[in-house]
Amino acid sequence: MGKVKMSKKLLSLALCAAMAISMGSVTAFAAEATVSTADELISAVQSGGTVKLGADIEQSVVVPAGVAVTLDLNGKTLTAKDKDAICVSAGATLEVIDSVGGGKVQAAVKGYAAVFNSGKTTLSGGYYTRSANQWYTICNHGEMAINKGVTVKTTVDTVSSLIENGYSSYAAARPNERNNYVEGANSASPTLTINGGSFTSAGYNPVKNDEGGVLNIYDGTFSCPTYEGAVVQNWNIANIYGGTFTASGDVACVVSNGSWGDHAKGQLAIEGGTFVVDDQAANAKLFSNGQGSGTGGSVAIKGGDYTGEFDSALMDAYYDTSISAGTFTSPDAADYAVQSAVAASLNSTGKTYIGTAAEINETLNEKAAKGDKVTVLCGDVDLTGLDQVAVTNTGSGNVTVNDVPVADTPVTTHGAVTAVAEKAPTCTEDGNIAYWYCADCGKYFGDKELTKEIAQADTVVKATGHSAGAEWASDGSQHWHACTVCGEKVEEAEHTFKWVIEKEATATEKGSKYEACAVCGFKKAAVEIPATGEADADGEKSDTAQTGDFGGMGLWVVLLLVSTAGLTGAALCGKKRKYNK
Repeated sequence: MGKVKMSKKLLSLALCAAMAISMGSVTAFAAEATVSTADELISAVQSGGTVKLGADIEQSVVVPAGVAVTLDLNGKTLTAKDKDAICVSAGATLEVIDSVGGGKVQAAVKGYAAVFNSGKTTLSGGYYTRSANQWYTICNHGEMAINKGVTVKTTVDTVSSLIENGYSSYAAARPNERNNYVEGANSASPTLTINGGSFTSAGYNPVKNDEGGVLNIYDGTFSCPTYEGAVVQNWNIANIYGGTFTASGDVACVVSNGSWGDHAKGQLAIEGGTFVVDDQAANAKLFSNGQGSGTGGSVAIKGGDYTGEFDSALMDAYYDTSISAGTFTSPDAADYAVQSAVAASLNSTGKTYIGTAAEINETLNEKAAKGDKVTVLCGDVDLTGLDQVAVTNTGSGNVTVNDVPVADTPVTTHGAVTAVAEKAPTCTEDGNIAYWYCADCGKYFGDKELTKEIAQADTVVKATGHSAGAEWASDGSQHWHACTVCGEKVEEAEHTFKWVIEKEATATEKGSKYEACAVCGFKKAAVEIPATGEADADGEKSDTAQTGDFGGMGLWVVLLLVSTAGLTGAALCGKKRKYNK
């Protein structure tokens, strides 16, 4: 029985779950409707869920508090009838999509928008415009996000901004929710986040961040060709992280920033994006101030690419500007660089780069080519890795190129430089001056700054040659001078000997003589000169040989003759005896 009861319980639970799923499916199905008439649209929106347009409809619709709606334009057009085309009440939630593309929401009544939001709205698709002038196409007094794929554009002179975020007047003696903050009816701090899309105004500013508003732009394209307005106008708190912003025609500036009170703080921070004053906007500037601005507020630029000039006079008069990073066509940007930043201009790009020392060195290594010129406008930086780039320092910072100090005289950078120390020449080998050689360009320089190019031959210091001492040195066969510098033999040659009579021989006494080098004076050992013999009374030499006093050579001749005669006589006697036998 217990097993049977357990099976019944499991069956009951399964049936309950199936009913719940079935009911959920019915509910979901019931919350999705395709509408083709104004009445169907009104009814479906009030019920909530997904509403798909099945036809073009002319109607002003309100999303009431507590209701969440996903409106699929489905390629169709919703045109306002008597008020806002879509009004989202406080506490309501709306997302607009366009599943097939080509869908449109159009404002058609003066003083009313295509979308007026006091609740939470996300625009993920659709084209938003207006046919009547003098009001905003989109007005946000709540929380709104606009995503990629959305287009907001006017082609008629609306004399109003394309999008307003915040209040034209935060407070009033008799406030109304369309223009002022009203507790419970809208947000104390309306927030607009733009993640992408295209925004073009035929009137004033494509985006105006009004009193109390908080604006965050991450991407999108924004342009304004007419009126003396701005592409983005900020009165309170705005943060720009990306996007492309273009001023053309009669537009006064790309970005306008101003303040006048607690709810119009004029605080603008830019971390990225492209900001352009095009060739058709002859009088436009990058930054200016809004009409009616008071002093105060700030612009902090932390990145981005900027093409155009600064309106420095107005910027200086109305708000504080600081730049820590970015790329600019105007060198005036350096005037606003923060103390820790480096600003450097590159002639080949016509741009000024601002960033940390490491960022600037990396940027210049990426963009600078041989023969380019870099001017450091402010900041401390050591530039390395650049090849044949002339660097000048016009600021007050400490600038070096490969540790070589740079002032207002250009220092040319080289990527592969070898410093060669001075080497003194010797008697037989060349030396060199101190010089620097760049392997990249094959050039020689006579200074560490690499500003004085020299020829390779100019680096050579010729060998000095030997310096012969005054005294001769010699051995038995040669003589030479010793070099006073290195001690090597100099002017080495064989001796040139001549006999020198050291002592004349007399008749009774021997003399002596020696061979001496006529060049260096080297002397060989002396040899004897025999006595010349005794002299007679008249001083003539006697022919009588004195006992034991034969001249050396004569004595040997006499002895030789005597020996020869003796041998000959002995031989003859021997032969005679032989024949006698």
